[in-house]
Amino acid sequence: MKKIRALMLILLAALFCACSQTPAETEPPTEPTVPAETGTTETEPPTEPTEPGPEVTEIVMSFVGDCLLGSDFGTHKEGSYNWYADNNPQSYFFSGVESVFKADDITVVDCESALTDQQLAPIYKEEDPGYWYYGPTENAQAFALGGIDIASVANNHTGDYGQPGYLDTIAALEAVGVTPGIDLQPIYKEVKGLTVGVLCCNCWSTYHSSKIIPIIGEMREQADLVVIFPHGGSMNDYVPDAWRVGSYRDFIDAGADLVIGDHPHVLQPLEYYNDGIIVYCLGNFCYGGSTRPENAGMIFSATATFIDGVFDSVNCEVIPCYLYTTPRNNYKPELIPPTDPAYNRIVEFMYGLRDKPIE
Repeated sequence: MKKIRALMLILLAALFCACSQTPAETEPPTEPTVPAETGTTETEPPTEPTEPGPEVTEIVMSFVGDCLLGSDFGTHKEGSYNWYADNNPQSYFFSGVESVFKADDITVVDCESALTDQQLAPIYKEEDPGYWYYGPTENAQAFALGGIDIASVANNHTGDYGQPGYLDTIAALEAVGVTPGIDLQPIYKEVKGLTVGVLCCNCWSTYHSSKIIPIIGEMREQADLVVIFPHGGSMNDYVPDAWRVGSYRDFIDAGADLVIGDHPHVLQPLEYYNDGIIVYCLGNFCYGGSTRPENAGMIFSATATFIDGVFDSVNCEVIPCYLYTTPRNNYKPELIPPTDPAYNRIVEFMYGLRDKPIE
């Protein structure tokens, strides 16, 4: 009986030990894995490559009329152009308009005086009264400092002191980096990968215009834009000579894009003709020939547009200017603000809406 009892105690002890053991630790069950979807994922279809748009190039040019950087017989008397050059830096003369000239691609002016440091005899002239203008060669710096690129010497005053004075003028311009516009010699300027051709020329009759037309054809073959800058016509008349109207239109028909005239010393209107633009006269600008010239001037701004290197169109803007802002000529042109009544008078005149640019 004791053996059975002892055996039962042993069995109970073994059962107690088995129940008191801690079960082995195991990793927590992981979340069931969702099998990856099979098949092709939908995406946006690839877009077709877009073709580049046309390349648009604009060339901006500015033109002004008679710039006479000297005085009659080269005088330096008080109030003359040369006196102002003696008493002001050369940057003074175009400081009121250089913001326009330095922002464009090409600026063209007429240099209507000899620039020489020699004491030369004036040439003989039949007209009475006659005028013989010159200034020292350092006056050419005014053009360079004012942002001017081309200065025409095809006019009736750069030769006032003969061939020596004329050649000195050309040398003075070249020395300061300004291209001289020699009569009937085309100038070619590369701008933004395109070629601009400018022809400065004397044009006093249909005889002269007949010599210009063949040159336009030659320029058309070499230039993407052709500009004719003729000098001639009757002075102090707001209406262009009939022969000039015909000749300048002939220049457009021959292939010119712009015809920009000067010499009459007053403004004459502009005209849209066929696919070109004609300005019959730019008038005076920085003008040392008078202490009281008519005080109405302008900058003619032309913007030529090319599409993929092919000429498309030309648009223009009249920018009115005073030649001087003092009682007498101070030889410092200034932009006229649009709020000034003179601004509209000049613009309206240039578009043929007034008989005169001044009241």
